[in-house]
This record gives sequence, structure tokens and C-alpha cells, in this order.
Amino acid sequence: MQLDLLNQNLVEEKNGELFVSSLNIASNVGYEHRVIIQLINSYKRDFEELAPLHFKCIGTNGTSNYRTWYELDENQVTFLFTLMKNNQHTVKFKLNLTKAFSMMKKMIQEKNDFNLPKTFSEALLLASKQAEQIEKQNQLLLEQKPKVEFFEAVTGSKDTVDIATVAKILNKKVGRNRLFEILRENNILMSNNMPYQKYVDSGYFRVIESKYTKPDGSVNVGLKTVVFQKGVSFINKVLES
Repeated sequence: MQLDLLNQNLVEEKNGELFVSSLNIASNVGYEHRVIIQLINSYKRDFEELAPLHFKCIGTNGTSNYRTWYELDENQVTFLFTLMKNNQHTVKFKLNLTKAFSMMKKMIQEKNDFNLPKTFSEALLLASKQAEQIEKQNQLLLEQKPKVEFFEAVTGSKDTVDIATVAKILNKKVGRNRLFEILRENNILMSNNMPYQKYVDSGYFRVIESKYTKPDGSVNVGLKTVVFQKGVSFINKVLES
């Protein structure tokens, strides 16, 4: 049974994270895939509160070979099932999917445990590699120091700057609007240009109240995304990747 569940590819592992495709879900619960997509889109903001939604597509839009789907993590899959009616197919698939997630987590853990040193010589080798890594990181910090000082000199602040200023500092020939677009495409900012919570928790972004004057002279208060110094370095890596 365990081997059978793995062979079905119910759960996929990518860079240490586990996902289930909406195509896989539809084929196993007896729903048309478009119904699953519509259900996810109807509650898109709720799904995005759990994690960024990963939308995938292949083929050419407008042709018969064009296909789109979502990749959902375990929490998003669980939420999706709360929106669906139970039937013989869904109950069985929920059970198999729960087992598959558990098996995949166990396999990843065993793989990580397998990489731990088992002899004194292996431990010495690992310690040597870690020391080399620390030395490289220290060298990188020395190389980045002038950039940090430059950042503080340009912004005149060790706190936060707006996206337009970030675009100027990084000087990647990417303006404010295009930078917003790139951050949305990479599931870092939501459709309203507010950061996902995990990037706020990481210390990259902050949302503040901002006053602005309308053409009629009235003053309004809105929300604005600003970037910490740590976030500037993070955005730079995104642009270079």
C-alpha cells in the first residue's frame, strides 16, 4: 500500500516542500478540473492567507495544448477539502492523501538523517566543511559592508525606504512599477502590493499608514509597503536570480 501511494505521485516534493496539483485532486475526487479551479479562485484570498498560491501553465494560451493548474501545500489542500462535499471518492482520496503526506515527510526526514555523520572521520570532514562555509560567509560580509554603508548614506536612514527608492538604490534599470510587478510575479507581494505575512515576519517588509493629497486638496490615509535594509538585499537577490 505504501509503495502504491508513492507510485501514484499524489504528493510531489520540490526543494524540500510538498505540493499536490489541482489536476491530481480533480482526477481523484470525480470533479471536473475547471470546478476545482473556480473553487480556489472564489476563495483565493483565503488560500493566500495560508501560503502563496502557485499557479502553473504549459502550452500556448488559446490552443488545445494549453493547461493551467494550481500547486497546493498541505494546509491549502486541507482547506480546499472543507469547501467540498464528502462523497465516496473524496473520503477515500483524503485518507490516501493524508497517508501520502505522512510518508513523504518521513522519507525527507530519513534522507536528512542519512546525511548526518556516523563516524569520527565523517564528523571531522563535516566540521571542516562548516568552517570553510563560515569563512566564506565572513568574507561575504566584508564584501557587503561597503554596500550597507552606501545604503545608509543614500537613504539617510537605518529604518525603511519605499519601493521607488529601492529601485533607485539597486540601479538595475528596473523602475518602481516594474519592481512591484516582479515582486508580485514571485509571490512576494499580493495583488494589492501588500507583502505576504511570511516576508513581513522575515524582516524584509513593513506596512505603514501613509497620507496622500488628492487633486481636490483633500487628505487621505492609505497603506504603503516599505522595505527594511535586510529587504533591500533580499530584493537584490530576487532581481539577480
